[in-house]
Amino acid sequence: MLNCTYDVAIGLTIGFSILLALVIVAVIWAKKCPYETKVILYRIFRYHPWDKYRVDNELLAEHDAYVSFDDSNIHIRQWVLRKFAKRLEEEKPCYKFFVPVRDLLVGDGKADSIIENMEKSKRVIIILSDKYDENEWCKFECQRAEILELNNGRIIFIKYHPEADEMIENEPWKSRVKGRKVFSPGEKKSERRWFWGKIKYELPVR
Repeated sequence: MLNCTYDVAIGLTIGFSILLALVIVAVIWAKKCPYETKVILYRIFRYHPWDKYRVDNELLAEHDAYVSFDDSNIHIRQWVLRKFAKRLEEEKPCYKFFVPVRDLLVGDGKADSIIENMEKSKRVIIILSDKYDENEWCKFECQRAEILELNNGRIIFIKYHPEADEMIENEPWKSRVKGRKVFSPGEKKSERRWFWGKIKYELPVR
């Protein structure tokens, strides 16, 4: 009987020690990487108490996001249509995007349609590439996004090309990205996992 009680006490002590160590590690991680911690909580529990934006509650939108990118670049075009939009629209919770090169109706005034659909979107995702700033329609979309009402948290930047780093270090891009979320798909598998998790965290809760 004594040995049994002793074994139980040892087991409880070991279990409590392991639990305490896990809690300490979790607290240290949360303090060191607060944003990543929120992303993990949202991914596991769909728990999203932070980073809520007025646009999500006050705008009756048709689209979760408007996607702006240099569609003259075939590689970016394929990535957006076959991977980025496809994955986020088909995997639960299944977001709804407006991608101009795919969804813009033939015959509509392009500028008016861009403005209308951007205003009907809760987010504007701007995919930065080496030639983004040289595309007139991209510049138009970016300028329109900046003057949208309920703008806080509404614009998300994605650096598709490493060359975009140099662009956003200079004006006017330096001011444009200040205070905004800027993400990169990354080259490593671990980086890509974080990328998709962060994008889903920043998109409207469905």
